[in-house]
Amino acid sequence: MISPIGSAESFIFVFMWIEKSYNNTVWIFLLFLLVFFGIRQLYLKNKAEANYFIRFFDFSSYLRIYGNDRDISFVRSFSLGLYLLSIFIYSLFSCILVAFYTESVYSSRVFILALGCILLITLSRYLLARFIGWLFDIQSVMQGILFRTLSYYASLALVVFGICLIFVYGVFDNQNFLFKLGLGLFLIPNLLIQIHSYFWAIKRNPRNTFYLFLYICISKIAPWIWVYKVIHTTLI
Repeated sequence: MISPIGSAESFIFVFMWIEKSYNNTVWIFLLFLLVFFGIRQLYLKNKAEANYFIRFFDFSSYLRIYGNDRDISFVRSFSLGLYLLSIFIYSLFSCILVAFYTESVYSSRVFILALGCILLITLSRYLLARFIGWLFDIQSVMQGILFRTLSYYASLALVVFGICLIFVYGVFDNQNFLFKLGLGLFLIPNLLIQIHSYFWAIKRNPRNTFYLFLYICISKIAPWIWVYKVIHTTLI
């Protein structure tokens, strides 16, 4: 027979566990809300471009209209909005992956760390791409790669955002399957994005192959080695 004291202690323990769980998830709910309103505002302020952008099965039309025929400066509000939303979504996705892998609560510290790493890497790649474009006089090619890469990753980010919502707030008996599905839906398109973007650039001018290889080695391979070292020393 359970004593009243034992029952009270159990009740207090459960209450504290619920309160702790709530405190560890309220920030992630607010982040979901922030991203949602960010997507909404971006669509409302750029309806014409957004309508082409969300055509997942006719994405080439968006790339053709807004990538080749118009200024693709990243100062444009739509491009800047896509970039900011993407890094927030991928940082959130990284936070969820770490929490699932380590069987821990969602950590705002991990989110901020992921956000800082992604921000630093993407800005460094952007500046490096512009520098290589200027140095070897291939500005149009590098701008095209940057625009296509951002567009593809932003489109994929919308899918990843939906997966994050389902994973955090959905009720599933087999979350391991959903985790693997989400990771696969991220990794496979990620590889295809890289292949398609550089194949497009080489197809335009095969002489750009060497410069693109140099850019890939510096901006794609080296940063992930650094990220691995940062995560390994910080989280392990």
